[in-house]
Amino acid sequence: MEKMKTRQAKLIVGYIGREISADVEDFSFTDVAGGSSDSLSISVGDKDGLWIDAWMPQAGDMVTAAILIEDWKEEGDERNLFAGEFTVDDVGFSGEPVSVSIGAVSKPADDAFSSTKRSQTWENVTLKKIAQTIAGRYNLALVYDAGEVPILAKEQSEEEDGSFLKNLCENYGLMLKIYRRKLVIYDREIYKKKPFIMTIDRSEMGKDWSFERELQGSYTGGKITYTDPKTEKDITFSVGTQSRPLEINEKADNAADAERIITAKVANANHGMEKLSFSVMGEPKLIGSQTIWITGFGGKINGKYFIDEAVHTISRNGGYRTKVTASKNDVGSSVDSAIDFLVSLGIIVSPDYWKANYGKVKYLDLLLCNMAAKIKSHTEGGGTASTADAISKLAGAGVINTPEYWTQHQGDLPWIGQLLQNAANAL
Repeated sequence: MEKMKTRQAKLIVGYIGREISADVEDFSFTDVAGGSSDSLSISVGDKDGLWIDAWMPQAGDMVTAAILIEDWKEEGDERNLFAGEFTVDDVGFSGEPVSVSIGAVSKPADDAFSSTKRSQTWENVTLKKIAQTIAGRYNLALVYDAGEVPILAKEQSEEEDGSFLKNLCENYGLMLKIYRRKLVIYDREIYKKKPFIMTIDRSEMGKDWSFERELQGSYTGGKITYTDPKTEKDITFSVGTQSRPLEINEKADNAADAERIITAKVANANHGMEKLSFSVMGEPKLIGSQTIWITGFGGKINGKYFIDEAVHTISRNGGYRTKVTASKNDVGSSVDSAIDFLVSLGIIVSPDYWKANYGKVKYLDLLLCNMAAKIKSHTEGGGTASTADAISKLAGAGVINTPEYWTQHQGDLPWIGQLLQNAANAL
């Protein structure tokens, strides 16, 4: 029998043009969804005394890094993660033997982006236009993946370009980051609705996981009070329901601007109400701004999550690992994702129908999420003769916890019976 190839994770690190991979003892790359810079931390052995002398790191030095995996999850599984380009901002030495620790961040080499204060009045522009102007100052390409945000007037007063643009994006619910000489701006709420990239089960995490939940609950809506620039009268604008509203006083150009601001503030406040952190075998696909589907915990924790941060580490002792911090999507978004997943398995053929109607039957949302969590693939098993048989089979598999309920309520909405049979046939 031919011996299976050993999985390998290789690290490629360049320092101002020099290949230093062989000397790297520990490596950590932190990829964030936005709001701060990606960062890199490496520890390099200095047995020849070069780093402490002729190669002494300087602020602004450029570091590049990539992870290459071979025969990882199976033979022929070859992928890579290009971390990007980083600017050195922290250096330290320790001994003996001598080792140098280098910290670097993903930001323009031009310090003016984050250190030079600037005053400017922006009038009759869009957020995208402001971003284009700022990106151009630092030779960055702009990647803008969000809706149009008109701005009648905005004052940048003695504020760094980086800080000003970050705060402006946050005010309208947009995320900002710099990656590979690109200034990237995107709408997190839209990205949270994208299909998840992979499913991760609790069994893959071992004992290294934690879950946190804010007990006060999420905001159901919001209320903003602003002064109309033309009439100088205070105006209050509301969104969502007001059973638990977020209330703010904020400057706004008009009602449309106020709606954009309060909608963003509510979304920002609700994001991260439930957070899951875990570590798994190294996985290049796990990066900030992607979504994943979590299984194996039960209905309260299972579901769709948005990756806020992914830390990829390689060490000589511990191999390649990825630690993820992710925020759970809201219930509606999780149900939509569950429906999309069931479509991919062939269990659901009319996703729009189920997305429009799952709220009409109590517990149907949880049923759909349980189906998505428990059924990993369509096995094309034997057909189930009746809905009663399907309910029994699903109960046995842990998809349904109360078979009596679904026996009684299968007729509350057309096609629930067929849904149950399709799911049972996929087990």
